[in-house]
Amino acid sequence: MSDASDKLIDDLADGLRPVRPLKASPMWLAAAAALVLAALYIFFYYGPRPEIAAMVHGQSPRTMMAWFKPLLFVVTGAGAFWAVADLARPEGRLRVRTLLPLILALAIEIVALLRDAMMQPSEVMTGLHQPAILCMTTIVCGGLAGLIVLWRLWLRRAATSHPVLLGALAGLATGSLMAAAYAVHCDRDWSSYILVYYAGGVAITSAIAAALGKRFLRW
Repeated sequence: MSDASDKLIDDLADGLRPVRPLKASPMWLAAAAALVLAALYIFFYYGPRPEIAAMVHGQSPRTMMAWFKPLLFVVTGAGAFWAVADLARPEGRLRVRTLLPLILALAIEIVALLRDAMMQPSEVMTGLHQPAILCMTTIVCGGLAGLIVLWRLWLRRAATSHPVLLGALAGLATGSLMAAAYAVHCDRDWSSYILVYYAGGVAITSAIAAALGKRFLRW
């Protein structure tokens, strides 16, 4: 019986090859390259916001939002990618350290919205009444395109125990980077506009990615 069992095990193991560990460095390199390419596309196709154009010519921006708004979403995207790297393995789980960038970005935006509501309530309504089809469409389409690239290059090799969460965070990551790229063009800096339309586009991307993760991120 022992010989038969050994032969069965040998037959099952025949042809098996070791799987290389899933490294996060290619994901980070691809994310950085995608951000640069998306920002360049927005810069040349949509055109830069006036402050960005002035910075290109060596002038100081009139408002810090010209660089702070893209930075806010870069931080959000980096935090989400950090969480994706943690969740890609079966034993992976969310850690407080990976959530800190996401919590920080959300806290900054909520504080800005509350400040505007108390000091400049008209600014809140102005931001909500601005048309935002181009903003949301660009973020969602660009975020999903980034998600496809992430899947092809890295995510399909993941072996997660949390496929829905991993999918959602992957969508949050790619959507946030696309939001950062779009901010190169957009000069609508109201906190309500950013929270509803920028974050709304990122949320739509995350929801679609979560549904795709439930369907495809299985091992």
